[in-house]
Amino acid sequence: MDVFSFYSYHIVVSYPLFLYKLVIVILSFSYFCLLIGLPSYTKNFFYEIILIMLLALWGMLLLLSSNSFIFFFSALELQSLSLYLLAASSRTSIYSVEASFKYFILGAVSSCLMLFAFSLIYFTLGLSSFSDLHYWFASLIDFSYVLNTSWLFMAAFLITIAFLFKLAIAPFHNWSPDLYDGVPLYLTAFFVLFPKLSIAGVFYYVYTTFLSFFDIINLFFLVIGTFSCVFGAVAAIAQKRIKRLIAYSGISNFGFLILALACGTTGIFSYLSFSFIYAFLSLNLFAILFFLVSFQTYEVNNLAELTSFYKTAPLLSFLLALNFFSNAAVPPLAGFFSKFFVLLSLVEMNLYFFIIIILLTTIVSAFYYIRVVKTLFFVKTSANTVYTVEILPSSILLLFSLANVFFVLFLPFFSFLLFF
Repeated sequence: MDVFSFYSYHIVVSYPLFLYKLVIVILSFSYFCLLIGLPSYTKNFFYEIILIMLLALWGMLLLLSSNSFIFFFSALELQSLSLYLLAASSRTSIYSVEASFKYFILGAVSSCLMLFAFSLIYFTLGLSSFSDLHYWFASLIDFSYVLNTSWLFMAAFLITIAFLFKLAIAPFHNWSPDLYDGVPLYLTAFFVLFPKLSIAGVFYYVYTTFLSFFDIINLFFLVIGTFSCVFGAVAAIAQKRIKRLIAYSGISNFGFLILALACGTTGIFSYLSFSFIYAFLSLNLFAILFFLVSFQTYEVNNLAELTSFYKTAPLLSFLLALNFFSNAAVPPLAGFFSKFFVLLSLVEMNLYFFIIIILLTTIVSAFYYIRVVKTLFFVKTSANTVYTVEILPSSILLLFSLANVFFVLFLPFFSFLLFF
């Protein structure tokens, strides 16, 4: 898969980045369709919120098209500043203010690390675009020059840390649970779906550009990815609030993403497939939670509020259970294949020690997913209310749920699409 299909000084256009942009556009259209079904009480300052969301999405698409350091950082800040505004939009909630402040501070730190890394690269080589940096590394005969140039290694390490902050990989995850739990549910969905997907896409681009030339970076990815998987799975067990559970589940899942990247060219397919499958599963999950908000006339925060929901909405309960089973890697659902591809990449690299740890972590993570299913179906309640749903949001939900269940039928087409 060619990294550069077309590039200029400021802009790059490649097939993997095009796939990320296409998925963001599809998910954003589906997301805004789902917002139609939300009750009016959730839509304070809603027109302003939509405008800021569109600015953030614009920044994400520009970020996935950036080649020069200046263009990259400008697009990153357009995305980040829009997200800071969204995080602080719930001005009456002390939790939202605290979460947005933490998000702003840590986001600013990660942006500063990346900007400092760019300045080190320009100071050392006089280069200011990723494509020039890629060709400089590719044409380098004596790689010991890079090893002896500590500035380049420091720049690569700082860029890696900045991306790990943006992806909320443990131990750089502190902002994620507080932010998800502090903002309204529809904003939590936006933060889960879009920023991480755009960062994952541009991280793939930066990695294939020059980070892959550092073997120690790959080793660091193996360690930090495994740690994120283990930490997220263990920390999620103690969570009683739905959005914090989603946050720690995401920390564990994105550990798989970093492990795929650690496999180099062997893990490209697993990296891309995991990104897209996780994004669609997240949209499917939040579509169901949006319906819960409409039904309950208040935002569902605790797992206990899902008690015997199958009595009032059996179909939605069944779809929610399927989504959690998919995240727990139960075959033949889509989530199983996303993690299976990552494990297959690790097998090809003969990294059996990490495979054993990941398999044990998957077993641990299945506990808190099954606990949600137990709450849905096996905890008694006297609820007997009948609910109705709107056609457009329910159609989006049904479409993504069917894709989750019958993903195995589309697997050949999915593989062809990634390697087209």
